[in-house]
Amino acid sequence: MNNQLQINIRRKVLQMVVASREGHVASSFSIAEILTAIYQYLDEQGKGADFASHFILSKGHGVYALYGLMSELGLISDEELSQVGQYGSYLIGHVPVKPERSFYIGTGSLGQGLPMALGRAYARRQSGDTTPEFVIVGDGEFNEGSIWETLMLMQKFPNAKMRVFIDNNLSSTRAIPMAKVFDAVKAGWPTVEVDGHNMQQILQTLKDNDTDENLIILCNTKKGFPLKAMNNPIWHHRMPTQEEADAFNLEIEEFFK
Repeated sequence: MNNQLQINIRRKVLQMVVASREGHVASSFSIAEILTAIYQYLDEQGKGADFASHFILSKGHGVYALYGLMSELGLISDEELSQVGQYGSYLIGHVPVKPERSFYIGTGSLGQGLPMALGRAYARRQSGDTTPEFVIVGDGEFNEGSIWETLMLMQKFPNAKMRVFIDNNLSSTRAIPMAKVFDAVKAGWPTVEVDGHNMQQILQTLKDNDTDENLIILCNTKKGFPLKAMNNPIWHHRMPTQEEADAFNLEIEEFFK
């Protein structure tokens, strides 16, 4: 994996948003490196083709980044990508349910993905499958009771081999501050803190913790990374114009070159 993949995912997110007038650009950009690191880890284990069956995007509004990655992997065609968010397309603004196209679990309402991931991880262990279960949870999801109920169950099943990535992009600072919440998470569950935009650091963390024990990976990220303008609440669901998208693409290219 190289910087070109990170560029391409972001370019495709902007392309989809401009065409559909739907999507969450900043939330999608903040998880691009996490997504690619998870895929690369599985690919190095010879399981890249099964990426979608081992991963749940709990913060479903960041799905355009997932569409971008799946397009790069050949799991979504260019024609399908051009129809994202438009009438008649199954590729909607949150994670759809379409198992025949590798979308096994739909998410959108916050707090759903983590409990489903734990259930799937437990079932996988019972069947003898040793592959980890990966899930990306948004920081705002920690306002949901289902998240905390699942964390308690993770203590009951400490060897379910969960890999829980928290996209800590400070989206809730203006609502309910999360800093002390995550101090509690680090005190109560096995946790590693990383730079959520350093793909190699995330990948190495996964390699260094290749055990059955559940692990929470607190990823410090920025909404809209690396775009300076998008690290702002106004961009949570704002649609860029084509002119803005063109300028953003130039900024992305310049940052990653």
